[in-house]
Amino acid sequence: MLFKNPANLKLHGLLVSRFKNNPRIKLLLGKSHGSCSIKLKLLITYVICRIENFGYILSDSSKNSSLLYFRKSEFKFSLQDTLRYIYLLVKVIGISRVPNLLYQERLIKQIRNRNAGANLCADYLYVWFLAQEKNYSKIDGLLSLRRLIFDKADFLNLPIYIETSEQRLVPLYQRMGFTFYHEQNFSTGLKLYFAKYEPYLTKLSNSLAA
Repeated sequence: MLFKNPANLKLHGLLVSRFKNNPRIKLLLGKSHGSCSIKLKLLITYVICRIENFGYILSDSSKNSSLLYFRKSEFKFSLQDTLRYIYLLVKVIGISRVPNLLYQERLIKQIRNRNAGANLCADYLYVWFLAQEKNYSKIDGLLSLRRLIFDKADFLNLPIYIETSEQRLVPLYQRMGFTFYHEQNFSTGLKLYFAKYEPYLTKLSNSLAA
């Protein structure tokens, strides 16, 4: 069995279908090393396996929407994860492209961690993937997932961080309750929008201090 939970085969199909045209994913996969479709499936397989080991998967009751996230302090690498990661670098990204893309990912983490550090947060929740079926026009599934992860953040008193490379999603994320704190253009041509959710106690403390 590829995944620990057989239901994640459907999740795999959802993520592959919804992220095939995502600018950040397309940049990661490149054009010259094998089939993009196969590479995307390998990438999503890696993501789900990582999340099964050290993260969390939320799905709405109808399974039209799914959210994959992890807690920074809990996100570790097992030996098997390390081997999968090396395979990903070689077979999916391509050795020649690894330095530039790893440098870009390091900059992304620095922007996120700098914002968290400025707010005295050593730990946080990070939304890795968020997807909804293409033909499902309502956003009630996404809103139900928002309530679940926001409740978790409020309970743990931890912020949530998320990024998107699609400008069209910015209003949707704002409607869900995220606040955008940064935009960044990278030398690779990627533009990324950075957003976060602050837990209830943090917002209360900030309002009292104002």
